[in-house]
Order: sequence, then structure tokens, then C-alpha cells
Amino acid sequence: MNTTIAVTDGKQTEEYRTGREYGIMWARDYATIAELRWLVEDLHPARGGAFDSPYWRGYIAGAEDVLDAVSPLLKS
Repeated sequence: MNTTIAVTDGKQTEEYRTGREYGIMWARDYATIAELRWLVEDLHPARGGAFDSPYWRGYIAGAEDVLDAVSPLLKS
């Protein structure tokens, strides 16, 4: 196995995990529903640009998990 690839994959995994933790924390503690929707819908990493990194993919995934969890509560 190429150790350079393994180190890079490990670093990317750690960046994703860190981003996800911060995304969840921000979404739960600070964000409004409008901010969550904006982040998830408008800054999604699939759009490319500055937000297409392991950290931001994790951050947005964490925020999206929180949005998914609270969305049904908004409809009732």
C-alpha cells in the first residue's frame, strides 16, 4: 500500500469528521432554520468551489443531519 495515499486518506477522513462535528454544533446551537436551509441548499459541496473540501463536506453533512431532524417538527 502506498503510505502517501493512506496518510492523505486519513487526513481527509479526520478533516471530514472535524467538519461534521462543528457543523452539528453550529446547526444545533446557533443556526436558524433559514440559515440551515441556505447552507445545505446553496453551499452544497456538489456545486464545487471553496466549499468542496473534506472539512466543508463534513460541516454541511452535519448541518443537513440537524435540518433533517428538525424539518418534520416544523410541519406539525
